[in-house]
Amino acid sequence: MSDNRFSWIPAYKAIADAVIKLEANPEKLNDLYVDITGADDRAAIDPFTFFTAFNRGMIAVDRRSMVRSIMRTLNVEAPVPTDFIGIPTANHELWQYFDNTEQAARDCWDLAKVAIELADNPNTETAGRFCELFDKVHLQENVTKARLTRTLYWMRPEAFLPFGEKSREFLHSRFGIQTPVIMKGAQYLRLLDEVEAVADDPFYLLSARAYHAAGDKTWWPDLRDYDPDMSIHQWMVLLSDPEITPEEVRRVLERIHAAGDEATLDELADDRGHDRDYYGDMLRGYSRTAAREMGRSNYRGSWWTFVFFGKNAEEERKGDYIWKLRPEIADALDELDEQESQRD
Repeated sequence: MSDNRFSWIPAYKAIADAVIKLEANPEKLNDLYVDITGADDRAAIDPFTFFTAFNRGMIAVDRRSMVRSIMRTLNVEAPVPTDFIGIPTANHELWQYFDNTEQAARDCWDLAKVAIELADNPNTETAGRFCELFDKVHLQENVTKARLTRTLYWMRPEAFLPFGEKSREFLHSRFGIQTPVIMKGAQYLRLLDEVEAVADDPFYLLSARAYHAAGDKTWWPDLRDYDPDMSIHQWMVLLSDPEITPEEVRRVLERIHAAGDEATLDELADDRGHDRDYYGDMLRGYSRTAAREMGRSNYRGSWWTFVFFGKNAEEERKGDYIWKLRPEIADALDELDEQESQRD
């Protein structure tokens, strides 16, 4: 956390610790909740509802002022944040988070406490309790996996990762990680392990990159950051070897080349009959096989960058992410096509 980025993390962790200490005095937390939101008193208050109240969509200066006030009231000893990079915000109209009942609030208190305990001192027993409470809270009305994981992330951004739309798409496009439609606590912990295994960056940096990537229309990775160092001849050898490049893969690459060297998975699905995940798995698997054959490693946990560049698609295009062939592969396909034509 250098050059003043992610300065919000120590403050948010300290606020979470201070809030948990108010479990026996929820009236104080409710009063502060009313002060910062202007809302009426709730029948019950819980840590997640409280955190959502000051993480709605708002300009940074408003949030900074609100966080400063919370820290002062709760006697939080941490520097006041100067940035909020990597924080997913709640919908402005849906910031009252969970069911306004005593039992729902009780479940949320329990999950918040166990989540912090798991983040600070992970062990199997605590993980089991976390999964049980995660599933219980997830059953509450309107509690989606995006909202629940986002709130856990606010409290401990080094241990939890939000699985909202932007981060799900980012993790899928960069690392091939699939998010289940219905997420259980055990699945969430396995996903965290999966992300940690393939990504070198901490969760809060991945979150920041996901939100940056959602608005980014430039190709990634930049050639200055990653060059597989492959010649046209080397690609011709790989593409001609059916053990490395099966015929079906070759046909898909040729289809992408014929379409201007780029395509979305949805466009491939429309053209060739399988669903988008089929082609995503195929191309990632092929990229990994080809890279390993040539003794190359992955780039930031992503094998597909050996074969492709990528970027977010324009709104009018079908599909959300564009896969673009590296120019050496396009040239190799042309050379092979010319050689095959001469033999015919």
